[in-house]
Amino acid sequence: MKLKYFSTGLGLGTLLGTGISFLKDQKTGKPIRTEVKDFVIEDLKDGLNIQKNIQNIKATLSTLKTTDLPAAKKDLASIHRSIKVFEMTAKPKVQVLKENIEKLNKEVK
Repeated sequence: MKLKYFSTGLGLGTLLGTGISFLKDQKTGKPIRTEVKDFVIEDLKDGLNIQKNIQNIKATLSTLKTTDLPAAKKDLASIHRSIKVFEMTAKPKVQVLKENIEKLNKEVK
């Protein structure tokens, strides 16, 4: 829906710009027609490129929502589980290290 308004605004802007250029420009005849034609063609090409880019963005977002996002959530959950396992296995080892350090400190004194 927004694209429809954008395209309408683009077309109106083109017409308005062309009209204003007629009022300020001293050229007449074929040179001005060629200039206007080139301007309108370029403007239409730009509009089509914008529409293609919007379609590409929509397709990319759709892929992100349906494929990449669920996979990322699954990977994140796996990483979270791995961290929990690491914490559980590391705690006893850290405790043993602390005890050994305390023993060494007592022996040094």
